[in-house]
Amino acid sequence: MGRAVAGISIAGAVVVGALTASSAARAASDCQFIKTSAAWTLVADCTTDESIVVPVAAFDGRGHTIMAVDPPGDHWQGAVLQNGTGTFRVTDVRITASGLSDVCDVADNRLSGVRLEGASGSVTRTTVVDLRQGDSGCQEGSAIDVRNLAPNAAVVRVSIADNVVTGYQKTGILVNGAIDATVTGNLVDSGAPSPFNARNGIQIGFGARALVARNRISGNSYSGTVDTFGAGVLVFGGPAFDSPFTVDVQVVNNVILGADVGVVLDNEEADGTAAAERTNNAVIANFIAHDEVTNGIPYSAGVQDIGNGDRIVGNRIVGAAYDPRTIPGATFRIDARDAIDPIVRGNVGAHPRPGDGDADDDDRGGHPGRRAGDGARRGRCHPAGR
Repeated sequence: MGRAVAGISIAGAVVVGALTASSAARAASDCQFIKTSAAWTLVADCTTDESIVVPVAAFDGRGHTIMAVDPPGDHWQGAVLQNGTGTFRVTDVRITASGLSDVCDVADNRLSGVRLEGASGSVTRTTVVDLRQGDSGCQEGSAIDVRNLAPNAAVVRVSIADNVVTGYQKTGILVNGAIDATVTGNLVDSGAPSPFNARNGIQIGFGARALVARNRISGNSYSGTVDTFGAGVLVFGGPAFDSPFTVDVQVVNNVILGADVGVVLDNEEADGTAAAERTNNAVIANFIAHDEVTNGIPYSAGVQDIGNGDRIVGNRIVGAAYDPRTIPGATFRIDARDAIDPIVRGNVGAHPRPGDGDADDDDRGGHPGRRAGDGARRGRCHPAGR
């Protein structure tokens, strides 16, 4: 998929256009940039049929749109926009896709909007809309995809702030691996319940650490028949996921609407029990609401905790999907049945019942974990992979 490149000097910079080797065959790729040694700047709205890998530290979209389409005779693979250096700062670009083939890929070929691979940096004031392969069940299609999964990788720091991601196929914002991330002030909206994919709004996994704060996360409910569910915020790790434990994540002051499970804290040993070591994740002062159970398990919870020493404090959890009276044994305000020594206090909202993890008359800050009985209804979270 080689292409010719033309450059025009403009006041010390270069405007570069991706010209086609054959205009009839390659007319779909027409992105042009002002290039310097420090930054690329997008000149106008454009269409591309292959990933744009930026070999400098900064990319400014100036509010323009990049649309991904399939290449002739093939299907889209990889990220629309990706780093080519160890530091990458992306701002003010709009990314979307049109007519992508429903072909599933893995690893680096998975569909993503903006990807930081092993890089520090930031994604700010960026919009990713309708990044999907139609009505697909492929476990790809992450709007913002931040990964650092190389063996013994040094921790990188990434800020993901003030972005808008809507209509994604699998995950709105994904943070996987040796990363210290701040995920703040983003609007994340999957859209209506999907029978094709159990989507997750924000995913923190494979040993990442993060502050997830002041985001508005909507949707992420599943309406299919597979034994799974979607999550507003998913924090996961441990041998059950072939992953390090994911610890010390803080989910604070978010608005989470319409998810099968508002926040999932899921760190499991290989046998599916909660982590033997302390995980110390925290869900604090969030507003979590959902009115309808849509998945086929059925199962829904404001917060699900399968961890060790996690804190669930001061959240407001409302709506029929999280009311234990809606489907007894299947709908929960806080489901800490499988947690070890969670600290659960000061949560208000959907009507509690004895054993629901945080009854109004039990606000003392600790419950011994216990395994769910054989009759308990619970699906499994379904994170986006490596």
